[in-house]
Amino acid sequence: MSKIRKAYTSEFKREALRLLETSGKSVAQIERDLGVGPGCLSRWKHQLSQDGDAVFPGHGRVMPEQERLRRLEHENAMNGVGTWYDNAPMESFFGTLKSEWIYLCVYRARNEARTSVFSYIEAFYNRRRRHSALDYLSPEVYEQRYYKQLKLGLTPCPQN
Repeated sequence: MSKIRKAYTSEFKREALRLLETSGKSVAQIERDLGVGPGCLSRWKHQLSQDGDAVFPGHGRVMPEQERLRRLEHENAMNGVGTWYDNAPMESFFGTLKSEWIYLCVYRARNEARTSVFSYIEAFYNRRRRHSALDYLSPEVYEQRYYKQLKLGLTPCPQN
């Protein structure tokens, strides 16, 4: 995952450099206080001495596109477990499929692979494999137990 680089306005950079000159604090202390990365103030000071007033272009306003992008990135970072786009169950399923079936077979054609995966899902994964949501029973056994309880007049009650 790529790290998001912080962007600072020209006003912020100029104010940080003014603070460096007037406060008497060390560069490292001001960087910590402002929450900027190590070396930023030194780099900005060097750029200012090289290029003068033209060093920090722009008026410090955030463009609407940049603001929208920032808002969407923040919203995306807030996505968590249980949301409709949470793919953890599918990641788990595909991990199981690969480790229990795909890596153990050699396929000569796509159709052969498709048929093999279908048979794994329908014949084993959905019927015989134990599932934690079903109290670690296979769907067939869970269903048999359910109908047996119905026959006996017991009210089947889900565990969860």
